[in-house]
Amino acid sequence: MKRRFSLCFILFVSLIFAISSCAPASLFSDHWDKNESPLFERTTSPYEDSPDAVIVFDMERMFIDSQEWDIVRERHVRIQIFTEAGKEYADVRIPYWHDHRVTEIKAQTILPDGQRIKLENDDIFEEGDQKKWLYKVFALPGVEDQCIIEYQYKYRSTSIGTAQPKYFQSYLYTEYSKFSMTLPQGFEYKATTRNLPLDYVTPEKIEFDTPDQKNMVRFTWEFQDLLPIKDEPYMYNREDHLFSINMQMVSYVDPYNHITFIKEWEDLVKVVMEEYDSYFRGSGALKDMLAEIIPQDSKRGLQPRDIFLFVRDDLTRSTNQGLWQLKQMNEVIKQRQGSRVEKNLLLTALLRQAGFEADPVLIARRNYGEVSLVSPNLNNFNHVIVRLTVNGKLSLMDAGFPYSTYNLMPSANYSGAGLVVAEGDAMFMTFPTKTPPSKTDVLTNCRLDESGNLTGNFQIKSTGFYASKIRAAHAEYANDKKFAYDHLVDHIPGIIVDSLVLNLSLDDLREPVLATLQFQIPEYFIPGTDMIYLPTTFFNGFRTNKLVSEERTHPIEYDATLRIQEIVNLELPEDYEVLEVPEPASITGPGLGFQKQVKPTGNMVQFIWKHQLVDIFQPAEKYKQLRHFYTEAVAADQGVLVLKRLAS
Repeated sequence: MKRRFSLCFILFVSLIFAISSCAPASLFSDHWDKNESPLFERTTSPYEDSPDAVIVFDMERMFIDSQEWDIVRERHVRIQIFTEAGKEYADVRIPYWHDHRVTEIKAQTILPDGQRIKLENDDIFEEGDQKKWLYKVFALPGVEDQCIIEYQYKYRSTSIGTAQPKYFQSYLYTEYSKFSMTLPQGFEYKATTRNLPLDYVTPEKIEFDTPDQKNMVRFTWEFQDLLPIKDEPYMYNREDHLFSINMQMVSYVDPYNHITFIKEWEDLVKVVMEEYDSYFRGSGALKDMLAEIIPQDSKRGLQPRDIFLFVRDDLTRSTNQGLWQLKQMNEVIKQRQGSRVEKNLLLTALLRQAGFEADPVLIARRNYGEVSLVSPNLNNFNHVIVRLTVNGKLSLMDAGFPYSTYNLMPSANYSGAGLVVAEGDAMFMTFPTKTPPSKTDVLTNCRLDESGNLTGNFQIKSTGFYASKIRAAHAEYANDKKFAYDHLVDHIPGIIVDSLVLNLSLDDLREPVLATLQFQIPEYFIPGTDMIYLPTTFFNGFRTNKLVSEERTHPIEYDATLRIQEIVNLELPEDYEVLEVPEPASITGPGLGFQKQVKPTGNMVQFIWKHQLVDIFQPAEKYKQLRHFYTEAVAADQGVLVLKRLAS
């Protein structure tokens, strides 16, 4: 019996040892679980712009697995947390494409007393779309103020041609960052940098041999004291402003192969044309689809706008938003369904089939990031639009968005540059980043009664991007009142919507959107008082200044030029008169204007409110002027209308 117990005990211990030995090894053994004691000497963050937590180090190395032809990246991050708010950085999400792999996750929390609390494998979860992006998700255990968290993982990608960018900056201050790229002999990559720090030094190329006599090349980037970059208002894409390295495979050479992947822009265009090959070749199905399209004007015959409307309206849009792994053209035609990119490629093919001059154009939408012209990289782009030339006049179209018009793409498309996908020399085209102003005109008629209630209506006319946004938002609602509360009057406290009449003009999206909204606001003022102080903003108004930071190092970026105007006719209670109105305001800033006037006449008061934005891009040097503009505009809109009760 005793011997049996001893045998069981030995087996149990062996099992524990076997399980523990399966834990991931430390990818950076010189740094894991070491040298944390000096960090606990500081009880608060030493950095004003990163008070809640600090990245102590961010170590990453990238290398090529030449047997599997994979890119492998190993990363180890250590963060010190100082406040309750800093604990959010203990919730980790590692993104990866669905056919890539993230393995060897290891994480722990180190408390000030030296105690280690390790992350269990059962506490690592997977989220996301099995056909798109997935995430490894975990929360570091036992997190408290002043603790240290660290985690590691290995990322294996089959996309050897293009590596995901390396971003050195974060939402937190980074005390030390190191990134190395190791390549076997024969592989050539091009690394392009953005937003370089002032002390940037081009890394030295180090050649060495592995123990099995393989020639290798290594580049290493090391930096200290990298400032955090926060999300801020009027910013298209935060990653555009981070110090980063983009890596693109140029070629591979060995005694039996000489493969050029992407060295010049022409190589990139060739890769794209091969991917989209079926859309550059005619087919019987394409001819049949073109024959379905009925011209709106039989005398003029089939026009490009007819083809655009057909693709936009008659083909449903699928959810896939990528540039790659697209369906073949005939499959899109058969299913009458396509992604935004597939629909625009089909539009190009139909235009060409009809005899018009059209080409696809690769662009980066504003929220994706600015296209770098320094070196060709497939990661620069995330969308395709259509370039059409008729009688020497150039037009750009996007039939993939259901509320685009023939002459107006979504605002995020106007990024300023695109790469034409056509044979011959690579050709970049530039196009305007701003369009004619989108307009909103509001006529507000309302009455203030003796009991303190405000009743009236808004008559709203919207054009351009404003109209597109309303149509797109309304399509998600079955109830008009719910739509009104969520999208039209969500900024007006206490309002009750009595009715909403919408004219969305879905047959012709060039037409403005018209909305008439009947409303009431109970207890707008307290009755029975001798003096009443009323706000002077109604549907429109500058209520807060979003530019709260004292300084800004990157530009201010707006969606679109605009012109907004509101005229308010307010009827007052009979037993009150106007005692005081705000002074007229006329405020200007870089590319901005604001005018406001309050004019009483008898028991009526008219408010005139106007705002213009004529430039969508302002450099960081104009930030203080812009901030001052919004401060002044908010102050002007906080002016009040003072009413006095008439003597009995």
